Amino acid sequence: MINHRSRIIALLMILAGAGLVWFNAAENLRNGTRALSLAALAAGGALLATKGRARRLIAFAVVVAGVGLTLGGNSMAILSGVFVTIGGGLALVTCPTWPVMGVRFERAPVADDLDLWAALDRGEDPTSPKNTPRP
Repeated sequence: MINHRSRIIALLMILAGAGLVWFNAAENLRNGTRALSLAALAAGGALLATKGRARRLIAFAVVVAGVGLTLGGNSMAILSGVFVTIGGGLALVTCPTWPVMGVRFERAPVADDLDLWAALDRGEDPTSPKNTPRP
């Protein structure tokens, strides 16, 4: 249960922090602030779609984007950066235990492609249940 909560909290903090920049009415943001918030938003989605080391690397990139946002100068950018940094840090710590998206759609391990061609040469159907390996 704590794993589910940490994932939701991390993603909501990243989303809220990056969203604060986009809804800021002040135009006195530094040039890179909006780009960093957009990168944080995209990385939040990528955290859900990736797994393993790629997910940890993306979480680290979110932390870096959050630190960059805190240097934005505006109080709204600083608040945004704090949210993104905390959310990215939480994601960095807990992301190895997050579930992986689309695992059930991954292809089951099959015999070597050469074995499939050899079965066809012998006149066998390599897709029949007796010829497919069981996991």
